[in-house]
Amino acid sequence: MTDAVIVAPSSRPGSFPSSASDAVTAGGAPAGFNPAPDVVSTLSGMRVGFVLNYFPVLSEAFIAYAAAALVKCGTDLSLLPLYRLEAEDPPHAPIGILAGNDLSERVTSPRFSDEGMKRLIHAPAVILADALAQGPRAIRPFDRRLRVPYEREAFQGLDKFDVLHCQFGSLAAPILQHRREGTLQGRLVVHFRGYDITKWLTLFGSDFYTEIFDCADRFLTNCDHFKQKLIEMGCREDLIDVAPSGLDLSAFPFSPQPKFTNERVRLLTVGRLTEKKGIGDGIHALSIARKNGIDAHYRIIGEGHLRDELEALVASLGLSEFVDLPGAMPHDKVKSEFQDADIFLAPSITAADGDQDAPVNTLKEAMALGVPVIATQHGGIPELVHDGQNGLLAPERDPETLAKHISRLASESDLADRFIEAARQEVEARWSLEYATKVYAEAYTKALAAPPRDPVLKTSS
Repeated sequence: MTDAVIVAPSSRPGSFPSSASDAVTAGGAPAGFNPAPDVVSTLSGMRVGFVLNYFPVLSEAFIAYAAAALVKCGTDLSLLPLYRLEAEDPPHAPIGILAGNDLSERVTSPRFSDEGMKRLIHAPAVILADALAQGPRAIRPFDRRLRVPYEREAFQGLDKFDVLHCQFGSLAAPILQHRREGTLQGRLVVHFRGYDITKWLTLFGSDFYTEIFDCADRFLTNCDHFKQKLIEMGCREDLIDVAPSGLDLSAFPFSPQPKFTNERVRLLTVGRLTEKKGIGDGIHALSIARKNGIDAHYRIIGEGHLRDELEALVASLGLSEFVDLPGAMPHDKVKSEFQDADIFLAPSITAADGDQDAPVNTLKEAMALGVPVIATQHGGIPELVHDGQNGLLAPERDPETLAKHISRLASESDLADRFIEAARQEVEARWSLEYATKVYAEAYTKALAAPPRDPVLKTSS
């Protein structure tokens, strides 16, 4: 599941379309989620609360995978989204470990979407307009004051948790407050993933997490790149574990299709149409490759606020015949797009607001399925794609090098074959759901074994 299929959070959690697939390993044997016995022993019976923004969200399918994996290990898991919106996007398809796991039964969410809330929001419209005029630092305290009573109502009847796992750093502050008030109880594990350690700090200041670093019990991040950033910001290194957004390999069987079988080279990008995805550079690379004699066509699956800008770029370069922007797709259709592609392109860049990518989930999916990949030396991507070993990397904002890589893969089929084998091995070794679940179990164990770090809780105990 990917960035591409999300438009907004679903109002129908747990109502899944039927698109399950038969899963096989690279060797052809039936596959499934197979955690180590000691991991199952650690997690079985543990009471864990996943704190998240919304559920389900298709661009955050990694959270659904992680949740289903813990349930499979016998964890007493609850999903605690702090927000709830009504929308019409399709929810998660029941593939791999999600099949047969109705996670919607585990959701406890505040009642923000009722009419009373709408009236409450309408009443202080003047105050909100004033906050908007003052910038993001003013908006957030106002937003928090508005939401706290609803969260308290939803969460105060829940039993004590062993671990409260905030799936994004930006969610830690409200949970810290609820824990101090006694609304929620449990050791606090805070997971940093991307925007929360880049763009979020541009909006709310570099000191936003100072108190969280002093009071949370344990920290996770999805790549070494962001771990180093946390350390530079003042987080204790010995409290940080690296847990990737684990890919459920049973949903992504290694099934490489014949590549470069005709003169046309089929390029594919799957991702939101936002600045950090660097799709404009991919379009420029297509233009250069075509001028160099490569009959390349580019299919870009996803939706976002840059659609009009990207369509204008395509038209200005005379590429309308060679670029498709079909919009967002449900995951079963995205998987067929992977299989039809000759090259998966991930030209990520650092956005003007500082937003960066970790190892991109759609890259993992392409590598798992057997699609050759080209990406950029950006954020956490080089931890996944090793240049010249399992794919090719270009510097950020360098369409010329991207175009050269396209030409190279198209002309060296043996290289592409070598890359896809090594890419599958990389994903299996370091980016699987089994590996991520193991790190979760270790982090939870460490958090529970240590004294609470929050000075407020120490004083009250």
